Amino acid sequence: MKTVLFAKQVSIDNLTFPGVTYDPNPACVNFWDDVLADDYSNEWLDYESDLQDIVSMGVNSIRLYQIDPYKTHSNFLNYAQSLGLYVIPPLTGTEWGYLDASRPSPDCYTASKDGYGHLGTNLLYNAKAIIKEFSQYPNVLMYCVGNELVLNAGQTEGNCFPCLKALVRDLHAWQDECSQTMRRVPLMYATQVCVKKGRLSRHACLPEPCLEPIPDCYPSFSPFSSLHHCHPLTIHLTHNNTGHGLP
Repeated sequence: MKTVLFAKQVSIDNLTFPGVTYDPNPACVNFWDDVLADDYSNEWLDYESDLQDIVSMGVNSIRLYQIDPYKTHSNFLNYAQSLGLYVIPPLTGTEWGYLDASRPSPDCYTASKDGYGHLGTNLLYNAKAIIKEFSQYPNVLMYCVGNELVLNAGQTEGNCFPCLKALVRDLHAWQDECSQTMRRVPLMYATQVCVKKGRLSRHACLPEPCLEPIPDCYPSFSPFSSLHHCHPLTIHLTHNNTGHGLP
């Protein structure tokens, strides 16, 4: 696959590349609709023009949302590949196959919900289906296995993180089993920028270290927006703890 410059700097700790989120939501659709599926049609959606504009800005990676694992996405993925764009699909859903961050561990992975079924089983099934659909495309860079759980946890205050780790553990084991027939794509956890007492902290947002007996429970990547490209007038912080100066 040909792409624009992937990494501007590479070290043991950091891999920096230009990426944006892409969640087109045309008029008259539900938030959870998969508008990038091959069978979707909407006169207001023109992802080809969108992707061309994204590439023209020097971006080479896009993160997706709202994926239906039971639909094909070859048209979108092949077009993104033709432009040199990497893609990061989500492994969790909105209406089904979600990680219920409102429940503390272990309920968020072991409990059942009336009218829905087993939380962990449905979450894992949804994630595996997305991996099977997307791993065949060479421009799939990684999968997002969880998103900003602290912000979505409510009263659990992050006690749902062991459920995320259990999901990563089970997906890693399944990827190992399928390594002869399916390309193994890394997993990532999408953290958030935390502002506490005027300090911008990356590390306050990350899950706590793995707890036994959950081996192999870390995602391969935890991306973080350094705000390096933001205008200084848009950032109001007492201390900048990102490791990058403001332009």
